[in-house]
Amino acid sequence: PASVRLLHQTCTQHLLSTLKMVMLRVSLTVLAVVLIVGVDANPLIRVSPFSGPPIPRVDRCLLACDVCYKEESLLQCANECIKDRGRMNLEWSVTCPFFDTSRN
Repeated sequence: PASVRLLHQTCTQHLLSTLKMVMLRVSLTVLAVVLIVGVDANPLIRVSPFSGPPIPRVDRCLLACDVCYKEESLLQCANECIKDRGRMNLEWSVTCPFFDTSRN
């Protein structure tokens, strides 16, 4: 029993450290993607000198929802856009590269 308990404790510690490393790698990957796919690479946010006045934030958000999602997800995304006045949280931003993650 003592050796089993020690083995269980060792395995648990190893699993937790592995899980922490995986979470750290995922976080760093998400951060890298957000930094790489910034405003300059985003066609819905980038202001073109030929495009006229900028599109309001809620409208940009709704356009991004339409590009990235379909059916029930599209409806949920659009409701979030309207509710939060075009400011989408990180969960939506991770699955759709067209959101402005600066939350200005």
